[in-house]
Amino acid sequence: MFTPRTKILIGVTALTVAAMGATAYAQQTDSPAGRHTPTPEQQAKFVANMAKRQAKWHDDLQITPAQEGAWQTFLGKIKPVRPDGSLQRPNKEEWAKQTAPERLDRQMEFMKRAEARLAERSAAVKERM
Repeated sequence: MFTPRTKILIGVTALTVAAMGATAYAQQTDSPAGRHTPTPEQQAKFVANMAKRQAKWHDDLQITPAQEGAWQTFLGKIKPVRPDGSLQRPNKEEWAKQTAPERLDRQMEFMKRAEARLAERSAAVKERM
């Protein structure tokens, strides 16, 4: 069905694609959390999308001028906050050096902070306007 030349071309193409994928994977930036920091463009896009959602909520809820102060207070309370740098995720090498109890303690600290942020947002949503 395929000529030997076609088979060789298919094989070379497959190897080339695989090599390109491996190269792209190897070129990923090493950040402490294994994730990239959002670019200024991504951050601006996030802020714009959040503003659109808030405007939609404002319109859907039919916020009156009398409720505007409470609405702004609510928005201030639910505003996403980037975590401070005091408890960054360790890189793979640091993580491998830690004992299991140390890893669990670190995970518990992350969970406590996440729970605190969730409790603040939940209280803001439940608060009467």
